[in-house]
Amino acid sequence: MLSDKSVTYGESDFITINLHKYFDMKLKGIHSDSRILLIEYNEFKLGFFVDKIIEMITVDANIIQNIHTEVKSMNVFIKSMLKFNGKKFIIPDFDKIIACLKK
Repeated sequence: MLSDKSVTYGESDFITINLHKYFDMKLKGIHSDSRILLIEYNEFKLGFFVDKIIEMITVDANIIQNIHTEVKSMNVFIKSMLKFNGKKFIIPDFDKIIACLKK
């Protein structure tokens, strides 16, 4: 078991992860705009707490290499930071986050 905290959605259990902790950011608290973003990564079902969702986009993995990648962050849990259509995105290193949860 990776974590003792999980959320059930439909018939699936998701491991909940507070990315604020991994990105050295302060959690602003839970409020009406707070959400849990559910994803499947490899064999894991993960839920991430987010302050607010403004927009959801899908970026094809094949074009990521063509997007400007900023200098790699000093934070080991951030794989890269991208600029796409004039916006900045943090790409988490899910492998490292999951490895940390297994400890």
